[in-house]
Formats: sequence, C-alpha cells, structure tokens
Amino acid sequence: MKQWAATVLQMKVETTVDELCEGCPGQFKQYMNYVRNLSFDQKPNYRHLRNLFEGLFRELNFEDDGQFDWIIQKNMILDKRAADEEAERRAKAA
Repeated sequence: MKQWAATVLQMKVETTVDELCEGCPGQFKQYMNYVRNLSFDQKPNYRHLRNLFEGLFRELNFEDDGQFDWIIQKNMILDKRAADEEAERRAKAA
C-alpha cells in the first residue's frame, strides 16, 4: 500500500499544470495555478475562483438549466433500471 501511495504522490508532484489541463479551457489552468500557490493556512478567494468558471460558462453560451452531470447520470441509470424491470416483467408474463 505504501508503494502505491508513493507512486500516486510522485505522479501528482511531477505532473505539470500544463499537462494536467491540456485540452481544457484556460480557466482550468488559472484555477490550478492559483490553488497550487496557496499556502496551507491561506484562505482562498472563492469569489475569484467562482468568477473564473462563471465567466467560462457565459463565454461558452451554456444555459443554466439546473441539470448537472450527476443528475443526468442518475436519471439514465434509473431509466435503464426501470426498462430492465419492465422487460423482465414482460418476459415472466409471456
């Protein structure tokens, strides 16, 4: 277990922000640079961090529909489960 943890730590230390954020909008790189430069006891400027992503949200013309990835994923799972149960019910009835 310790070897695995050391490998994960090594990867975290050696992965640059550029590598980590490759292909992502620049706001992700700005965010990572900001949080990596915080000292342990420094309070983050949450307004600044939130504004980074709210600006990106508007820049990409996203609509705030209240739907989040985890909600969509959960609904897909529930829909599939219901369809599977219905198919099983029909198979037993036949």
